[in-house]
Amino acid sequence: MSAAFAERIQNGFYDSMIAQAKSMEESCLAFADYKHHFFPEADWGSATRYVTPQKKVFHTNIFGEVCGSGDGTQISAKGNHFVGTTENPNYITDTTRVKDTIVLRAPTDAPEALVQIFEDQIGTLNQIRQADADQEADEFTQYTVKEWIKSPAPGETQNMIVITSPPRYSVEDNPGNTSTVPRIEKRTHDGNVKAPPPVPVEDKGHRSCAFPLAFRIGALYDPSILPDYKGDLFKHRRAKLVQHDVRDEEGRLVPPWEIYSALRPGTVVLIMVTLHCYIMGADNIKKRKVCCGASYSIRVLMA
Repeated sequence: MSAAFAERIQNGFYDSMIAQAKSMEESCLAFADYKHHFFPEADWGSATRYVTPQKKVFHTNIFGEVCGSGDGTQISAKGNHFVGTTENPNYITDTTRVKDTIVLRAPTDAPEALVQIFEDQIGTLNQIRQADADQEADEFTQYTVKEWIKSPAPGETQNMIVITSPPRYSVEDNPGNTSTVPRIEKRTHDGNVKAPPPVPVEDKGHRSCAFPLAFRIGALYDPSILPDYKGDLFKHRRAKLVQHDVRDEEGRLVPPWEIYSALRPGTVVLIMVTLHCYIMGADNIKKRKVCCGASYSIRVLMA
């Protein structure tokens, strides 16, 4: 056991996680029951979303430890975008929906009680899938299904949860309101520099940012600020980098260019998601069901 994981046990972090998860009751996915706390509802096209008994969008909380790229996590300027081949490249343009993929596992060296709660989250997702499978059998329909969960290797138990981020880039409605890499401010004649604008009230600022930016959810930045935004793959003309609701242990917004380290493998997070299922393809042979846990907000619990 590494020192970092041992500390989580010694300082009571895992015990506090157990208590927190239980206190959340059905707002934690582990304690929510399908067709009791949430139900399927037809969305646009042939998609399905999940709603509360009051017909409001079902938001639920999922916790876990971030896996590495070998297990499917994809956090980068290109996200989970398929880049194509050398002969037929699939460029990222203003209309491309680039999203990250975050794969979660049970926290390392966690006590059995916490592992059980993590696995109960998977159990709830399996409730949905089993109900769908029963309906498909009754209707004699077949799908290739991409689930919310995955296994670390073929043939092994599906004990990981797959989360998808909102689109990384967006085309702004009003190009005049962009938050971007700051320009040099003109000095006054007495040599003083104009005071930077105050940080918006939605956030307390960020310790590792060396210049004042408008840190707020939905703020837009120049994509080139990302360290791996380079090469011919990116063909953006108007698209900007979006500030999502990702917060560190102190509750401060994490700017997109620091997501790489903030959500590095081994980090324990709490993610609020909405659940969706999309049907693709025109006939039974090619039909696919894609189950998606869409991230609404992310909070780092332990780096």
